[in-house]
Amino acid sequence: MGKGRTGRMPATPRGLAVQKRLAVTESGAWPDRLLEDLPAAWPERDRAFLTALVQETTRLERFLDDLLVPCLKQPLDKLDPPVREILRTATVQLAAMDPLPDHAVVSEAVKLARLVTHEGAARLVNAVLRRVAGGDERSWGRRMDAMAGADPEALGPAAVARALSLPDDLLALWWDERGPADALGLALAAQRATPFAFRAHVPRETLLAQFRDAGLQAEAGPLVPEEIRVSAPGRLQDLPGYAEGHWAVQGPAAMLATHVLDPRPGERVADLGAAPGGKTGHILSRLGDRGTVVAVDRHGSRLDRLRANAQRWQLGTPEVIEADAADPEALQAAGLAPGSFDRVLLDAPCSGLGTLYRKADLRWRWSRARSRELAQLQQRMLRAAFGLLRPGGTLVYATCTLAREENEDVVASLLAAAPDARAGDLRPWLPAAWSGEATRGMMTLLPHRHGTEGFFLARIERVQP
Repeated sequence: MGKGRTGRMPATPRGLAVQKRLAVTESGAWPDRLLEDLPAAWPERDRAFLTALVQETTRLERFLDDLLVPCLKQPLDKLDPPVREILRTATVQLAAMDPLPDHAVVSEAVKLARLVTHEGAARLVNAVLRRVAGGDERSWGRRMDAMAGADPEALGPAAVARALSLPDDLLALWWDERGPADALGLALAAQRATPFAFRAHVPRETLLAQFRDAGLQAEAGPLVPEEIRVSAPGRLQDLPGYAEGHWAVQGPAAMLATHVLDPRPGERVADLGAAPGGKTGHILSRLGDRGTVVAVDRHGSRLDRLRANAQRWQLGTPEVIEADAADPEALQAAGLAPGSFDRVLLDAPCSGLGTLYRKADLRWRWSRARSRELAQLQQRMLRAAFGLLRPGGTLVYATCTLAREENEDVVASLLAAAPDARAGDLRPWLPAAWSGEATRGMMTLLPHRHGTEGFFLARIERVQP
């Protein structure tokens, strides 16, 4: 296909979806951050459609490419990038989104191609999408139904990865570490929507009533007493109680981390890697106005967001410190003396493999090399965090990933290196049905088994001399 002019993308949901997908594929931008700058005046319907179009295209990119490649006469990566993304964003509408007439999807894509490229591209888009629409394998829903009943051992990890639009190496990791059944369960969970979770700062029944009065489908969550789950909440700033600080967005497993930390009034608590402040706020709510919370992060701009959140929530005022939580000397220079905290929470940077539905692009960014690199950082941070604990203190290490190298192996390295570190006991804070899964003070929560985001928790104690 000959290349021609590239016009400006129209400020419509389809046009902006292509523009934002180009930023992701050509520049490595993060799609969820790109979606934060949508015009405030946009109707909620357009905002929701654009968000779904970008996220679904990113999530199902491998599946979409498998549909497109047989319909093309040249390699997909040889197409002009705008044409490639027009094809992908139209194909996801044909295959996986709320049904629109095929002819309407094709027509809108052709108009967009004609506007931003040239007539030859418009003809190609028309021909390719008509072939996709006529294909027998285009239904993502049928693909998911078939895979839900599949025998993973008969298929093998590569076939599961291809069928469920994931990288081969990621499925191989889960297959090796957790076995075929859990690998398939995790792959399916990475493509299934989960309810939005909120942490209530007012009596839960009060907030439930506010949400329901606003027409939302809201219910009490089963894992922790503050949890509320809401289907399709829309724009968060428009929800009841936002300005008053009546709630925070937080997953139930992340809430559980604060329960496992078990901060008590009067204690001094450090939250490392704290921004944007979800767990800081939860700790403050547990301490009331008795005790001290020190929130540490090395990103000043993210700490600004933490301060704003803390002010809106009105749960208390944390001490906010900009410092590298992996560097003991930097922590001490910032006034965090060794052995000066009763409890420390380390929510470590990680590869995010437990959040693949909401953060669709992470599946394509992950690599074993990246996990190894993160594990080295996590080990430094965990050693620094342990150094802040007083004898008799408690440390909770948490990640939202599902790779042993970033989870169990990191904790094991500290337990082996520090004679005064010992594994704590998670079981008092877990549902009774899960207690057998907590070993050596550690547990991995799996979406398909536990109904939460993928999450890892470890409780570590510093023994008295």
